[in-house]
This record gives sequence, C-alpha cells and structure tokens, in this order.
Amino acid sequence: MNRILLIGNGFDLAHGLKTSYQDFIDDYWEKKKILITEELEETWDNDKVYYKYEDETIIFISPCYIPSLPESVNTNKKGCKWFNILLSSKYSITINGYLITVSLEIKNIFLNIITNKSFLKNWVDIEAEYYSLLNECTKGKLNIDDLKKDFSYVKSALINYLQEQGIKRTMTLSKVIDLLDSIISDAKISNEIYDFTKNRILFLVFNYTNTEQYYLDYFKKVVNHSINCIHIHGELENKINPIIFGYGDEIDENYKHIENINDNRFLDNVKSINYLLTDNYKRLLNFINTYEYQVYIMGHSCGISDRTLLNKLFEHQNCKSIKAYYHHRDDGTDDYTNLVQNISRNFNDKSKMREIVVEKTSCIPLI
Repeated sequence: MNRILLIGNGFDLAHGLKTSYQDFIDDYWEKKKILITEELEETWDNDKVYYKYEDETIIFISPCYIPSLPESVNTNKKGCKWFNILLSSKYSITINGYLITVSLEIKNIFLNIITNKSFLKNWVDIEAEYYSLLNECTKGKLNIDDLKKDFSYVKSALINYLQEQGIKRTMTLSKVIDLLDSIISDAKISNEIYDFTKNRILFLVFNYTNTEQYYLDYFKKVVNHSINCIHIHGELENKINPIIFGYGDEIDENYKHIENINDNRFLDNVKSINYLLTDNYKRLLNFINTYEYQVYIMGHSCGISDRTLLNKLFEHQNCKSIKAYYHHRDDGTDDYTNLVQNISRNFNDKSKMREIVVEKTSCIPLI
C-alpha cells in the first residue's frame, strides 16, 4: 500500500512556527501599531488639532498623542486586539468645540474585510474570504480590479511575513518521528525485492515552508528508494516552484457562474489553473493513479479552499483510507469532529466518505 502524508499548516504550528493566517494578521497590525505610536503627527484643521497617521493602507486619527491616552484605552495588547480595544472604546475628546474620536480607515478593501473578521472571530481563512468577495464582484458589488490589487498586496505581505518566520530554527519532535516511523515502516524492505509501484511514500505539503525537510532527510536514509515530496502550493524563495495562493473550490455551485462571466480577471487566482505552472499536480496524479494508497492528515484543516484537489485525492478509486491526526487542545477538547466535518465537504460520495475515513478511536493527536 502506498501512503500520502498530507502536511498542512498545523504541522508548522506544532513545530513552534507562527504561520497561521491569524498570526500573520496580528503581526501586520502590531507593526502598524508601532508605526502609529512612533510616527503619529500633530495635525491642524482650521482651529482644531488632532493626531494623524497615514500610509498606503490606513488612515488613523486620534484625539491626542497615543502615549497620553488613558490607561484603559492605551493598553499593552498586541496586534489586532490593540486596535479592537481602542476602536471599541469610542474614546473621544472635544478640542476647540470639535468632537474628535479615535478612528481607523483601512483603504485596502480586502485587508479591511479580513481584519474585521479577525476582530469578530480571532481567526480568519484568507483564501475563503477572497472567494467570497470574488462572488460579490460577479454581482457588481465590488470592483474586480480593486479586489485583485488589494489581494495582491496582502499576498505579498503574507509571503514577507512567512519568510521572516522561515529563518527561525524549528524544533524536531520525537513524537512526529515515531508517528512517521510507524507509517513508513512497511517501506523498509530491501532493494532486491523492491516493487517500484508499491510501498511508496509521498509527503504532499500544502505549506510554503520546509518544516518537513528534517524528517525527509531522516527517513531517506532507510527508504530512499520510495520516499518523495511535493510542495503542491510552491515554496518560499523558489522561482522554479512559485507560491500558489488563492482559491481551489471548483465544486462550489457559484464557480460555474464565475467561469461563465468570460472574464479572465476572475480566474487569476484559481489554484487548479496555477497548478499548470509546474509539474507538481501531474506528479501527484501519477502517484495516485499507480497503485492503492492511504492518506494520513497531519495539520491540514481540509477546508474548502483546497476542495478541488482534495476531492480528487479522497474520492479516487485507489484511496482506501483517510486517517486524521487531530489537534488536542490544552483544555482537554480536540478538533477531530470539526476536521471530519471539513473532510466530508470534500466528498460528493458521502457513502464512500463514511467507509474510508478512520474512526476517532483508531486515531491519535499529532502531538
């Protein structure tokens, strides 16, 4: 039996990297907070005075210099939380007869949406939000060029952030080594009797980072003939395998409508189209078409932003089982049920889903 190790962002998080979308948004606004507190300028409008900061993405106005704000408002919270507390306080003062209130205007439409969603939920799926806004563009509620430009800005900011995270040394987890060893053990056979269609291992990595590299190097020492890796969405600082960031849900009923608009601007960030920039997807097809395989999910949420690919992978006739290594929270709860719910959305054939998804009693947490 061949094996596919489906590596998602949770794998990075388990290794101490701050690579979630929420981590990125918090870091983005923490840097804005620092700029505001350091570069807030006194501004006069006729006989009223206030303090203002403005750049390409935001306009921030305060009734007074930030360090002099009341302690209840000028908190030590970081990132999004600081802005949320400050804005929700509706702090204002009257200067020369004018009421000046703390305000934040986000010029970037897409950044504004994901920031507000983050305020409300303390998490956000950036790719899913892009698809949602794309559908708004088809209704004429948003301008597609504005959305593309704003999304491109966020994409560049995210890549820069991940590059900063990538230079940090990641830990190696002995439990992950043990888990991988139990999965890969069947491939530890001699080269003399090796069948090049069976007992193959594929690391299918959805991350842009290379956290899995140590484990690849470790296990290649014993199963070099059967272990491979595909970074299906590209890699940081690799021009040969560029970053793919957007949406991948061609199963959604609205996707056909997007195609029928007959405007290629709406398809610029479709993952399945951008897969053709490299041979990664063809290599994956070759792997799943060759022989029966099992899927092991390690840190991937299986959300709808990857539904086209996951549907192909999960409903393929050669897919014999799907086992999820879920996340066990500090409060004793876990995300197994949520993960299975996400997995089910990637199936059209619900009967097959119930047959091949491994029950919780036979699964364990990733760490």
